[in-house]
Amino acid sequence: MKITGLKIFASIVTVCVAAAIVTAFVVVGSPSQARATRMDAQRSNDLQQMTYAVNNYFSQFKSLPEKIDDLRNSPGSYLQSVSDPQTGQLYGYDKTGDYTYEVCAVFETAQTGANPNYSQPAGSMLPDPFYTHGIGKKCVPQKVAPIDKVVPGK
Repeated sequence: MKITGLKIFASIVTVCVAAAIVTAFVVVGSPSQARATRMDAQRSNDLQQMTYAVNNYFSQFKSLPEKIDDLRNSPGSYLQSVSDPQTGQLYGYDKTGDYTYEVCAVFETAQTGANPNYSQPAGSMLPDPFYTHGIGKKCVPQKVAPIDKVVPGK
Protein backbone atom coordinates (compact mmCIF):
# COMPACT_ATOMS: atom_id res chain seq x y z
CA MET A 1 0.00 0.00 0.00
CA LYS A 2 1.45 3.28 -1.11
CA ILE A 3 0.97 6.34 1.13
CA THR A 4 0.49 9.46 -0.89
CA GLY A 5 1.04 13.05 0.13
CA LEU A 6 -2.72 13.62 0.04
CA LYS A 7 -3.35 10.83 2.58
CA ILE A 8 -0.68 12.20 4.89
CA PHE A 9 -2.13 15.69 4.61
CA ALA A 10 -5.66 14.39 5.32
CA SER A 11 -4.39 12.49 8.36
CA ILE A 12 -2.61 15.55 9.73
CA VAL A 13 -5.71 17.72 9.22
CA THR A 14 -7.90 15.10 10.95
CA VAL A 15 -5.55 14.94 13.95
CA CYS A 16 -5.41 18.76 14.16
CA VAL A 17 -9.22 19.09 14.05
CA ALA A 18 -9.62 16.41 16.72
CA ALA A 19 -7.02 18.14 18.90
CA ALA A 20 -8.78 21.49 18.47
CA ILE A 21 -12.12 19.99 19.53
CA VAL A 22 -10.59 18.35 22.61
CA THR A 23 -8.80 21.58 23.52
CA ALA A 24 -12.04 23.56 23.16
CA PHE A 25 -13.84 21.21 25.55
CA VAL A 26 -10.99 21.47 28.07
CA VAL A 27 -10.77 25.27 27.89
CA VAL A 28 -14.43 26.23 27.48
CA GLY A 29 -16.13 23.18 28.92
CA SER A 30 -18.83 21.04 27.50
CA PRO A 31 -22.04 22.55 26.12
CA SER A 32 -23.92 21.23 29.16
CA GLN A 33 -21.39 22.89 31.49
CA ALA A 34 -21.73 26.17 29.60
CA ARG A 35 -25.52 25.93 29.88
CA ALA A 36 -25.32 25.22 33.64
CA THR A 37 -23.04 28.24 34.10
CA ARG A 38 -25.47 30.42 32.11
CA MET A 39 -28.46 29.17 34.18
CA ASP A 40 -26.58 29.93 37.40
CA ALA A 41 -25.78 33.45 36.20
CA GLN A 42 -29.51 33.93 35.55
CA ARG A 43 -30.33 32.63 39.04
CA SER A 44 -27.83 35.07 40.56
CA ASN A 45 -29.32 37.95 38.56
CA ASP A 46 -32.84 36.97 39.62
CA LEU A 47 -31.88 36.87 43.32
CA GLN A 48 -30.23 40.26 43.03
CA GLN A 49 -33.34 41.66 41.33
CA MET A 50 -35.52 40.16 44.07
CA THR A 51 -33.41 42.03 46.62
CA TYR A 52 -34.02 45.31 44.81
CA ALA A 53 -37.75 44.52 44.77
CA VAL A 54 -37.76 43.72 48.50
CA ASN A 55 -35.97 46.98 49.26
CA ASN A 56 -38.48 48.87 47.09
CA TYR A 57 -41.37 47.09 48.84
CA PHE A 58 -39.90 48.02 52.23
CA SER A 59 -39.55 51.68 51.28
CA GLN A 60 -43.20 51.76 50.13
CA PHE A 61 -44.87 49.74 52.88
CA LYS A 62 -42.41 50.18 55.80
CA SER A 63 -42.26 46.40 56.29
CA LEU A 64 -40.82 43.39 54.57
CA PRO A 65 -43.08 41.27 52.38
CA GLU A 66 -44.34 38.10 54.03
CA LYS A 67 -43.99 35.97 50.89
CA ILE A 68 -42.51 36.13 47.42
CA ASP A 69 -45.92 36.68 45.79
CA ASP A 70 -46.17 40.03 47.59
CA LEU A 71 -43.27 41.21 45.41
CA ARG A 72 -45.00 40.26 42.17
CA ASN A 73 -48.09 42.23 43.13
CA SER A 74 -46.25 45.26 44.49
CA PRO A 75 -46.71 48.49 42.49
CA GLY A 76 -43.48 49.86 41.12
CA SER A 77 -41.61 46.57 41.41
CA TYR A 78 -40.36 44.89 38.30
CA LEU A 79 -39.27 41.30 38.58
CA GLN A 80 -38.18 39.42 35.51
CA SER A 81 -38.65 36.14 37.34
CA VAL A 82 -39.26 34.75 40.81
CA SER A 83 -38.75 31.18 39.69
CA ASP A 84 -35.85 29.02 38.58
CA PRO A 85 -35.27 29.25 34.80
CA GLN A 86 -34.80 25.50 34.51
CA THR A 87 -37.12 23.88 37.08
CA GLY A 88 -39.80 26.57 37.27
CA GLN A 89 -39.85 26.33 41.08
CA LEU A 90 -40.12 29.56 43.08
CA TYR A 91 -36.89 30.91 44.50
CA GLY A 92 -36.63 30.87 48.25
CA TYR A 93 -37.56 33.96 50.20
CA ASP A 94 -37.65 33.96 53.97
CA LYS A 95 -38.35 36.90 56.24
CA THR A 96 -35.96 36.28 59.14
CA GLY A 97 -36.69 39.41 61.20
CA ASP A 98 -38.30 42.83 61.04
CA TYR A 99 -35.40 44.12 58.93
CA THR A 100 -33.73 40.94 57.72
CA TYR A 101 -34.49 38.35 55.09
CA GLU A 102 -32.78 35.93 52.76
CA VAL A 103 -33.22 34.92 49.13
CA CYS A 104 -32.26 31.42 48.02
CA ALA A 105 -31.66 29.38 44.87
CA VAL A 106 -30.24 25.99 43.95
CA PHE A 107 -27.10 26.26 41.82
CA GLU A 108 -25.54 23.74 39.45
CA THR A 109 -21.98 25.07 39.40
CA ALA A 110 -19.49 26.59 41.82
CA GLN A 111 -18.63 30.26 41.24
CA THR A 112 -15.98 32.43 42.87
CA GLY A 113 -17.79 35.75 43.08
CA ALA A 114 -17.16 37.47 39.77
CA ASN A 115 -20.34 39.04 38.42
CA PRO A 116 -20.00 39.05 34.61
CA ASN A 117 -22.30 42.09 34.35
CA TYR A 118 -20.61 44.28 36.96
CA SER A 119 -17.08 45.46 37.47
CA GLN A 120 -16.28 46.21 41.08
CA PRO A 121 -14.73 49.53 42.06
CA ALA A 122 -10.94 49.67 42.00
CA GLY A 123 -9.48 48.30 45.20
CA SER A 124 -12.59 46.35 46.14
CA MET A 125 -11.66 42.87 47.27
CA LEU A 126 -15.12 41.74 48.29
CA PRO A 127 -16.74 39.07 46.12
CA ASP A 128 -20.31 39.66 45.01
CA PRO A 129 -22.43 37.53 47.40
CA PHE A 130 -24.91 36.71 44.65
CA TYR A 131 -22.15 35.28 42.46
CA THR A 132 -20.29 33.34 45.15
CA HIS A 133 -21.76 29.89 45.62
CA GLY A 134 -21.09 26.21 45.56
CA ILE A 135 -23.19 23.52 43.99
CA GLY A 136 -26.56 23.19 45.71
CA LYS A 137 -28.75 25.53 47.73
CA LYS A 138 -27.35 28.97 48.57
CA CYS A 139 -29.14 31.62 50.61
CA VAL A 140 -28.00 35.24 50.59
CA PRO A 141 -28.86 37.05 53.84
CA GLN A 142 -29.94 40.66 53.43
CA LYS A 143 -30.82 43.58 55.70
CA VAL A 144 -32.83 46.71 55.08
CA ALA A 145 -32.29 49.92 57.02
CA PRO A 146 -35.20 50.85 59.29
CA ILE A 147 -36.83 54.02 57.93
CA ASP A 148 -36.79 55.78 61.32
CA LYS A 149 -33.05 55.02 61.68
CA VAL A 150 -31.98 56.48 58.34
CA VAL A 151 -30.10 59.76 58.69
CA PRO A 152 -30.51 62.07 55.68
CA GLY A 153 -27.27 62.62 53.81
CA LYS A 154 -25.57 59.53 55.26
